[in-house]
Amino acid sequence: MIGKGVDKMEWILYGSIALIVLAIVFLAVKAVQVLKETKPTLEKLQSTSNNIQAQIDDVNKETTELQQRTTTLSEDVNQKKAAVQFTITSAKEIGESLKEIKSEVQMKLPINQNERA
Repeated sequence: MIGKGVDKMEWILYGSIALIVLAIVFLAVKAVQVLKETKPTLEKLQSTSNNIQAQIDDVNKETTELQQRTTTLSEDVNQKKAAVQFTITSAKEIGESLKEIKSEVQMKLPINQNERA
């Protein structure tokens, strides 16, 4: 009787091991199938990610160029503004100088000539 119980136990043990091995093989097969099915999706996702990164790089490059152009334009406007202000200031100074000259000339002219003018 003891021998029959051991035989059943061995069969149960070997059967359990066989089921575990089959489950591991089944799991491995399914894992490979899932990997094969998701590979194209992952590749497409990677491609999309690369395209987005390239577009971000282009936007960053354009932003940098725009900032440089804005700075250059601002400097140019400031230079032209300074030139116009200098011209206006010079014109005012010329007007004041002409008034001073006229005043000096009138003071040095004889009174008779002042009346003729």
